[in-house]
Amino acid sequence: MKQIFYAGNDRQPCAAEYAIVVDDSGSIQRAHIVVVQSSQKGIWTSLYNTDEGRNNVLNRILAQDLLGVRIEFLTFNIILDLSTRMEGFRLPIRLNWDDYVSKGNPYRSNFSLASAFKGFFIKLFRKEHREISIWSGHVVGGCAEFYTDLMDPDRYSLDINEASKLLEQAGYSRPKRRC
Repeated sequence: MKQIFYAGNDRQPCAAEYAIVVDDSGSIQRAHIVVVQSSQKGIWTSLYNTDEGRNNVLNRILAQDLLGVRIEFLTFNIILDLSTRMEGFRLPIRLNWDDYVSKGNPYRSNFSLASAFKGFFIKLFRKEHREISIWSGHVVGGCAEFYTDLMDPDRYSLDINEASKLLEQAGYSRPKRRC
């Protein structure tokens, strides 16, 4: 596992460990980004508690280790190894659309006809008359900024068995418990 640093809530240096686990059980390989924090290795601002720190960690891993890899083939998992329990989440990786477009990535913009006459004029004068679409093959690590939301309705709670299996595959060894 590799160590990665991020700014905590008070802008103090915090650390976590991460690894990328490749899953080749399907017809297309997928990769699981596994980020773990252990209460036995230090007391840090949890990645649960800092959106900026969590997104910074995600974007650096995507840009450095998964450059050019399609986001739809990746999962982002955060696991807390606490002294009395282990818990984790799989968070959806969301694209910052404005950053994607501003960096010159390919997209298609089409005129959208409003279904109602009033809606058409509202969209026309607010300049919201275009639909933007992209091909998922262009949404890759390093193409733009990505973010996560701990309250995302599509987040997935990892049970103890799933978290343990990911940590084992990532090569994580639990620190010896202090007495």
